[in-house]
Amino acid sequence: MKGKVNAEAFEEEKSKYKHIIGKYGKLEGKIAAMHPRLGRLSHAEWGRFVWMHADHHLRQFGL
Repeated sequence: MKGKVNAEAFEEEKSKYKHIIGKYGKLEGKIAAMHPRLGRLSHAEWGRFVWMHADHHLRQFGL
C-alpha cells in the first residue's frame, strides 16, 4: 500500500544509517574527493554537505 512502511524494515534501515553516519567521525580528516557538481571537497566540506543532504531528506519524511 502506497505510503505505508514496514516498521521492522524501517528500524533495520535506521540502524544501518546510524552505523554509516557513526563511521564518519573515525575517518580523521581522510576524505578529500571530487563531487560531480561541487568539485573537490575537504573532509569538513563533505561532512557539512552530507549533514545538509541528510537533513533535507529527513525533513521530507517529517523526521
